[in-house]
Amino acid sequence: MDPQGYINTQIANGRDIVFGEEHSAIGSTMTFFAQTIEQNPNRIAGVSLEFPPEVQPYIEQAARGEISADAFSKQMRITLEQSYLETAGSLLGDGRITQEQYDDYEIFINDRVTGVLTGDKNLFTEAEIARDQEAFGTMFTMIGIAEKNGVPVAATDIDREFPVLMDMGEAIMDDWLSRVDDTSDYALFKDQFDVTSDKQFLVHRGAGHTEDINGHATGLDDFLEREGRNVVNIGNYSSLEMLTHEVNRELNDYGNTIEEGTDMTIIGTQGFESSQTDIFKNPSLAAPKL
Repeated sequence: MDPQGYINTQIANGRDIVFGEEHSAIGSTMTFFAQTIEQNPNRIAGVSLEFPPEVQPYIEQAARGEISADAFSKQMRITLEQSYLETAGSLLGDGRITQEQYDDYEIFINDRVTGVLTGDKNLFTEAEIARDQEAFGTMFTMIGIAEKNGVPVAATDIDREFPVLMDMGEAIMDDWLSRVDDTSDYALFKDQFDVTSDKQFLVHRGAGHTEDINGHATGLDDFLEREGRNVVNIGNYSSLEMLTHEVNRELNDYGNTIEEGTDMTIIGTQGFESSQTDIFKNPSLAAPKL
């Protein structure tokens, strides 16, 4: 199946597109978003990204052509690292972590920022640089295409304690369930976009946000549906191995249930009319068609 053709058909049918992504596939997601905007003129209401609002100034600079792709990538990384440190400060204030943990994390974050600024690959590795250039480079291109087509792009992700606590080895299941709860994100989404628009939204989220884990229907897709919008969920994975890893982690490592499967699944560049959970149970569903 041609994934882009499937997406275009859903847009023509008036459906919002929510990508539930395994995050190493972010470049693929941004490329699909760019193609969808180009191939569906005057049909896209806006693009929501799973990034904190602190990066919005750089999104707007990219849209105005005021920043290069390389500078955009570096500023995005630096701002994300600083956002994590600010979150750690909030966790310290709430008594969730100790001063020693915060101090160690501050050193860790400052070293990473220094690595980005100086190119010191002992502090920010070549693999991390390549990952950011691919992810933020495709995002940069997508933002430019969105701007040419009059499509707003907004960062819509708050409540980011889970990754910080994971870094510290302090995360518990409630932190994960809070992470995939988009209640506060949807309040921000409604400030950023007109949810009554007759055009369609493109929404970027991690896979867990769309899966209604343990029956918690609190993803952006769920809130859009409760708003009366028609939504299609698309799982996007870089490989079958990564799909298996992600679903296995949720079901077996975490011991959760996945209540909502995706409407279709992209693996690499191929699309499959099966959910991520069905493919996990039966990998032959994702076998190449001969």
